[in-house]
Amino acid sequence: MDKKQQMEQIVNDFLQHAQSISGDLKTNLNQVKEQLHSMSAEDIDMKSDHVFTSPASQHQHQDDPQSMLQSMYSEMERVARQEQDNQQLQEVIQQMRYYFNIEEKDGFFP
Repeated sequence: MDKKQQMEQIVNDFLQHAQSISGDLKTNLNQVKEQLHSMSAEDIDMKSDHVFTSPASQHQHQDDPQSMLQSMYSEMERVARQEQDNQQLQEVIQQMRYYFNIEEKDGFFP
């Protein structure tokens, strides 16, 4: 499974299984979903390889679905904590931890 498929699965599963999702989070997840849909797997790999050909001040993270999804982790985790009995949602958060190499430290993610 390539990066594009993994991110699509995370977004789709979260949207499908989350019961109490805020409008902003839902909008942001749908934006990531649309971006993933419009990009090829090769484009995703290029955007997520962290190699830049321009200065950091000129780089836009809004067009990088991986950065956008990672920035939503803490809010997505908070939703999952509120729905502790929702096993499918817990599995989505676990997938995110593996994908982004996030270590849970006392339930806090900066």
